[in-house]
Amino acid sequence: MFNILVVDDSGVIRLQVKQMLKGTNCRVFEAVNGQQVLNNTFSKECSLENVHLVLLDIYLGEIDGFEVLRMLSSRYPSLPVIMMSVERRKESILKCIELGAKDYLIKPFTKEVLLSRISRFCPITSLDAEANLQTMEETLWAEIDRAIRTKSSFTIYIIKCGKLRTISPETKGLIRQKLPQILRKIDGINYINDHIVLFLPVTNKEGWNVVKDKLAAVFAEHKIKLSQIPQETIFFPDDVEQQELISSFNSKQIKESFMQTIINATGAKKIS
Repeated sequence: MFNILVVDDSGVIRLQVKQMLKGTNCRVFEAVNGQQVLNNTFSKECSLENVHLVLLDIYLGEIDGFEVLRMLSSRYPSLPVIMMSVERRKESILKCIELGAKDYLIKPFTKEVLLSRISRFCPITSLDAEANLQTMEETLWAEIDRAIRTKSSFTIYIIKCGKLRTISPETKGLIRQKLPQILRKIDGINYINDHIVLFLPVTNKEGWNVVKDKLAAVFAEHKIKLSQIPQETIFFPDDVEQQELISSFNSKQIKESFMQTIINATGAKKIS
C-alpha cells in the first residue's frame, strides 16, 4: 500500500481525490491546512515518515503551499510532492519546481490524469486482485491454446519485486513505465501484489534470455541487479508435467497448473 497525503483546504477536492484513488493500492490521508503538515499532526495513523507522495494545494490560508513545500523539500528530500492548483501562471509553476515539486497539476483534473501523474512515483494497481487474476487467467488460457495449436513456445516470467522493500515507489513507477518500451506488443505485462508477471508468446528459453537481458538493463539504470531479485519461470511445453495433455489439446488443465504456480509465486488470493 502507498500512503498518499492530500493537503487542501477544500473538502470537495479532498473527497474527489479519495474517490479517484478508491479501489487502488493507495491509502489517502488528509490535511486541511499547512499547519497540520508542518507539525506532522494530520493523522494518528500515519506520519510524514510513512507518506510515499504528497498532493499539495498552493492556497491553504495562513500557511500557503509554498511554505509547506519548502519544509518538505528540506526535511524529506526524497518525498515526491505534486502541486495542484487553479493557478496557471508560469511564475507560480516555476516557483513550485524550484522549491522541489516533482510535478504540477492544474485543477480541475480527471481521474486518468491524476493516476497517470501519481504512477510516475507510486505504481498504482487495483486492489481487486481476484478481478486481475481472472483477466490474467483468461489471457493465459488463450495463449496456451494458441501455443498448443501452433506448436509454438510460450514463457511466463515472474519477477518478485514485491519482496524488495528497498526499491522506492518512484523507481518502481519508472521501471513500470519502461517495460512496454522494451517488450513486444504481443507480450503481456501483469502486476499482482507488486510482482511483475510477463506472458511471452512464441518465446523459448533462448528468447527468454534475450528478454531477461533487456530487463536487467532497465533495472541496472536504477542501480538494481535483476539477478538479486527472486524470480520464477515457466516454459511451455517443457514444464508441462503430463505431456499427453498437449497432444490431447487439454489447455484447461495446463492453464490451471500454470495459474496455480503464478498464484503461489505472487501470494495472490486463489480464484474460486
